[in-house]
Amino acid sequence: MTTSPSLSRPTRFWLVFATLGALSFDPAVADAEVAGDGLRLAHRELLVLEMLMRRAEWVLMRAAVEKAVYGYDDQIASNILDAHISRLRQKLEAVGRAWAIL
Repeated sequence: MTTSPSLSRPTRFWLVFATLGALSFDPAVADAEVAGDGLRLAHRELLVLEMLMRRAEWVLMRAAVEKAVYGYDDQIASNILDAHISRLRQKLEAVGRAWAIL
């Protein structure tokens, strides 16, 4: 994800369907599913999920995830990314999937 000089929000340049095991993400319609069952995720949770899925085999720096999820002008509380990841974990566990998001 990159940020346009005239905009403060991240813009997408990857509009490719992603799958990781039973988890799938379609950025064209901002939709995530586990084994065909839809996940109800907030916008920022979807952005976190997309970033983590696209780089599943890498260890990501916190700053890289924040840059992908938030615009330059966003006021970010110190624990907001932790809150998004926590809710994402809960929602994945609720559908019977316990992926490790560290």
